[in-house]
Amino acid sequence: MHPLGFLIELMSRQLAAAERARQLPEDPLPPIDDATSRAWRAWAQGARPTTRPTAAQRPTAVPAYAPIAGTRADHPA
Repeated sequence: MHPLGFLIELMSRQLAAAERARQLPEDPLPPIDDATSRAWRAWAQGARPTTRPTAAQRPTAVPAYAPIAGTRADHPA
């Protein structure tokens, strides 16, 4: 293909893609329910979600073995 023809084809495809991106979607979005709007307002005000466990509800972490700096790898601590 001729280089100029390739450039014209490339530019026409980019123009067509940009036109498709500007078009509005055919199907409208579903209406927003009350629970969603309340959650968005709470998020905007910085409220933490209530579904996360609190510190009292979290299980205690099991301490993992961490080698001390300067300890040989083949020597148990």
